[in-house]
Amino acid sequence: MGTKTKRDALVLIDLDNVQIPPSRRQLRALIGTARSRCNGRELRVVAAGNAQTCAKFADLCRDLGIELMRCSRRPNAADRALVALAGEAVAANPRTKVIVVSADAMFARLKPALVVLPAWQREMVAAALTAAADQIVLVDIRRSAHRAGRRRRR
Repeated sequence: MGTKTKRDALVLIDLDNVQIPPSRRQLRALIGTARSRCNGRELRVVAAGNAQTCAKFADLCRDLGIELMRCSRRPNAADRALVALAGEAVAANPRTKVIVVSADAMFARLKPALVVLPAWQREMVAAALTAAADQIVLVDIRRSAHRAGRRRRR
């Protein structure tokens, strides 16, 4: 057959949902965990939130190579923007692995390969997202934030 389809990964971070506002330590741990689960795929990380949240984390996102999408303060604006972006990425490359950093039900329509969340959010994950995700990883940011980006040996 022809050439293989490129295997990409898209990490979507809902800054307004992860924690309001997310701590720097938490964001580093969550991104590190998502990156470690991508198995050599080309990785694109995009975060979205309202203008105030984005302004607060602009420097950190730039330092970590995270694209930032500023959205309105309307309900679910960041969710909608990220879901639309993922839809475009998957349409362009159906083998794109979608990783979500959010507990919102809206992301269930993406049928994400992985959902990465802080451990304390365990009870807050929408039932629809839990049912749709291939895997949910809870990160204990208090103990493992400094090790979150490291790969586990198998």
